[in-house]
Amino acid sequence: MAIPDAVPFINLRWDDLLFLILSGVMVGSALLVVTLRDIIRCGLAMMVSFAALAGLYVVVGAPLVAAAQVLVYIGAISVLVLFAIMLTQTKAAPARLVFQTQAVPAAIAAAVLALMIALTVGATNWNAVAAPIRVGTAILAQVEAAPDLTLEEHRAEMAGKGVAVSYGALWRFLRRHKITRKKSPRTPRSRSVRTS
Repeated sequence: MAIPDAVPFINLRWDDLLFLILSGVMVGSALLVVTLRDIIRCGLAMMVSFAALAGLYVVVGAPLVAAAQVLVYIGAISVLVLFAIMLTQTKAAPARLVFQTQAVPAAIAAAVLALMIALTVGATNWNAVAAPIRVGTAILAQVEAAPDLTLEEHRAEMAGKGVAVSYGALWRFLRRHKITRKKSPRTPRSRSVRTS
């Protein structure tokens, strides 16, 4: 029996569901890092948060970054922090952390920052942000499909596909991507002079 593309009852793709689960685990464990009073448990929650972030890297298609996350942050930094905490705590020191007096101002600052981010995301026209990416992708696909066309021929081909781009903008785009193009139409081969 084949696994369906979407989760049966909620009609959500599997990778989207995994992304939501891992991001929830990451945010939840990050909140535990700053709210737990036992510093050892804070360190363990930090390791869980790093592991969930590594899982998110795998979901979005960056396994090398995920491996670096596991090796560097979970394998080295978190273990170092935990060992440093366990080895430097004296028996007379309190076993539990005392909340700082800046908790209320920090919560207010976090709420203001979250509100600003939400307003920015809500006010952004995401279609306008994606338009240059679509044009750039169309230009690169056209150059890949027909590498021997001049800039003017490329511009005409793009206009035929509904992508309006000026000669100068096309030239600057190709120059930025280090792609050289002919400036004049191709000439027929000479019949009198041999070329090798």
